[in-house]
Amino acid sequence: MKILYALRDIKEGEEICYSYVSLEEILGNRTPEFSRQLLKHKWGIVCDQKCLCFDKTYNQKLNARKELYKQIYLSKWYPTIALNYTKSLLELEEELNMPQSRMKVSLYVAFTHAIGNARTVELGVRYITEAYELAKRIAHPEHNRFVKEYKGYMEDPSSHRAFWLNKVQVLQPRNALEDFFRECEYEMLSFVHND
Repeated sequence: MKILYALRDIKEGEEICYSYVSLEEILGNRTPEFSRQLLKHKWGIVCDQKCLCFDKTYNQKLNARKELYKQIYLSKWYPTIALNYTKSLLELEEELNMPQSRMKVSLYVAFTHAIGNARTVELGVRYITEAYELAKRIAHPEHNRFVKEYKGYMEDPSSHRAFWLNKVQVLQPRNALEDFFRECEYEMLSFVHND
């Protein structure tokens, strides 16, 4: 049995739609042509020409979103760098009007990177507060482990392991690593422009 909670009042006789496949699963992981064939053969759905699966710009943005996730993963040991990618991801997801469940995940990721740096812990608390509010809307607060977990992180960000993982590098100051990456980036840009 599945229980659904409405985010607003539903009028009597109003049609209720439920997405059994997320748009990201349809568009983001496959070519639009493959997705249309899958929908047609598996569920008998034929996309109208106005469907987002025909929108090349939208598909490019979904691919950019996947690339940002990849960059966030690759820079996970460097919270400041990962946080910059995460901020771009959040902006893109807002522009794409991503489902709240996806936004909640990205806000949580942003929180974990923000609390890895003493200067951005407050920003991390703002991210986890937004994730908490979304989690409360997605499922009933009493039955959602994320609601309880996120509330705990709002009250004490140091209770998350990401807060302490980056404190281990006290002997190797984070700024030294960031300076090194800035130098590498500068050299890469110089190389590209001199070519």
